[in-house]
Amino acid sequence: MIFPLCYGNVNSKRKGGDYVAISDSKQRMSLVIEKNDKAILEDIAKENDRSVNYVINQAIKEFIKKSSFNNQKPELQK
Repeated sequence: MIFPLCYGNVNSKRKGGDYVAISDSKQRMSLVIEKNDKAILEDIAKENDRSVNYVINQAIKEFIKKSSFNNQKPELQK
């Protein structure tokens, strides 16, 4: 299982220094995982013609779904 160690508005830069835009409903996270786990995620993503980000998002969503108490969603801070 993958657990983020820290999170926040971590700015990701493209080549040339341009920031990658994300929607207001999303937030960037920094994630620390084992190198072997990263390689496995990359293989899964490649096999399914998806990005590693997509694979991680799906795993997190599945974990949340299994862990939710009465499927209650927390209120988002503004």
